[in-house]
Amino acid sequence: MLGRHRTRHHQAEAHKGVGGAGAGACSGDLLLGALAACAQITCQMVATAMGIPTERIEVTVEGDLDLEVSSAYQKTSR
Repeated sequence: MLGRHRTRHHQAEAHKGVGGAGAGACSGDLLLGALAACAQITCQMVATAMGIPTERIEVTVEGDLDLEVSSAYQKTSR
């Protein structure tokens, strides 16, 4: 079965800690958002398949960013 995916535009920028402006989502923020969305949708689909009614499914994700590693990578890649 094929589905149609709506086009979404996401703006990302470098984290403030590695020289970005800090006004937008960094790649880590977007990755965590994708992980949360995947987990939420999976729970929703499993509940539906099992006939379990749900009112709301909430997912919380957290992550740590190692700015020293990011900064070191930037310095060595120039």
